[in-house]
Amino acid sequence: MPTLQAAWRFGRDVSIHGRFDGLQDGLFSKLDCTVSAGGLNMLVRIKRIYDEPEAEDGERILVDRLWPRGCRKEKAKLDAWMKDVAPSAELRRWFDHKPERWAKFKERYQAELKDNPALDGLRERAATKTVTLLYGSSNRNLNQAVVLAEFLADRC
Repeated sequence: MPTLQAAWRFGRDVSIHGRFDGLQDGLFSKLDCTVSAGGLNMLVRIKRIYDEPEAEDGERILVDRLWPRGCRKEKAKLDAWMKDVAPSAELRRWFDHKPERWAKFKERYQAELKDNPALDGLRERAATKTVTLLYGSSNRNLNQAVVLAEFLADRC
């Protein structure tokens, strides 16, 4: 299985070190990243809810506002469903997973996250254990979990 390792720096004391596994149809099946900021390290993974749960997932948190189609709750093995950190219904409908709207979606979703008190609970969980952000979208690169992980990295 191909693996790509990468590192990003945001400012002088925030960095992300990532491992992307399982290239399928030009998309990576999983993203693991360690988010470091001012001495705080968080391991945040991103994964489709339809992928098999794994021991290294840690705490599995669904970050969709709607329950993913065809996914049984027993099979998902969720620890939490954090609807309140998902994009608003209006933003989700507007985006409609259209790649040409991705940049604007990211901008608008980050604006929603800035004033979202539910994010504190997610930060607390990620600060103490591995967290896997689960999403239902078929697009592994353009979904809210990617934006959420980046947002956590920027503001942890």
